[in-house]
Amino acid sequence: MFVRMKRDIQPLCDRHFSRMQPAAIKLDFGTADDYWIEVYACPESDCGRLYNITHGYFNFRDRMIERDTKKLVGCKNDSLPMFIEAVSDGRAQWRCGQDRCNHTISD
Repeated sequence: MFVRMKRDIQPLCDRHFSRMQPAAIKLDFGTADDYWIEVYACPESDCGRLYNITHGYFNFRDRMIERDTKKLVGCKNDSLPMFIEAVSDGRAQWRCGQDRCNHTISD
């Protein structure tokens, strides 16, 4: 399956519910090649949360994804990690970030 993140998403941080900002991070696989991925980053100064359509929500340190910090809510249509689009009455509205999928859930 080809994974392509929607360009117009505005995810909220899963910890602060602040609107995340587009960014890019460089992953370290121990090779000479640079590998950059598009992410959304929490703007709060004390938060290192990121969101990406293949990894969900996570923390990033020393150019590596901290696997034990991942939070994944999978889409029923494509199993990709969804993002928090809005919060209302203490409930998060999750939406799939995959291009051409509009699946949502509330928790």
